[in-house]
Amino acid sequence: MLPDKPQTRRPALAGLRVIDMARVLAGPTCAQTLADLGADVIKIERPGIGDDTRSWGPPFVNRIDTEGRDAAYFFCANRNKRSLTLNLDHPEGIRLLHALVPRSDVFLINQPSAASLAKRQTHSLWLYIATVLVECVTLFWSPSKEATVPNLVPKNRL
Repeated sequence: MLPDKPQTRRPALAGLRVIDMARVLAGPTCAQTLADLGADVIKIERPGIGDDTRSWGPPFVNRIDTEGRDAAYFFCANRNKRSLTLNLDHPEGIRLLHALVPRSDVFLINQPSAASLAKRQTHSLWLYIATVLVECVTLFWSPSKEATVPNLVPKNRL
């Protein structure tokens, strides 16, 4: 016998908060999968520019809420996320990031973001992360000399 009302299920990762500072494809796709499973994913973007892939078109998609357009590629790896613009070159942006991370369960970065944070002397941020799962998506292992290479592989490196 079927129930009178359809039962709604809670998504598997409901209640999990993810801070997504990853860029380009691997990290954002990982965060998108978490969002698809119900996690609250907050994508951190740069002011005025946003994620690099917003400009990777054509094709482009017109924005609904504001003027302008974004690359379809951006939407293919950022579905179900909220976006937050933080200026990490400004102390207030760093302060807000420091406030967000301890309230999160996952902190997702990749090498360019990690290098960017280190340049901004945010070493104290890592003290907050003791109870947070940190996932660093990178092409090269950190101690290697190639660790500073962006995560996009030049053809001569394949």
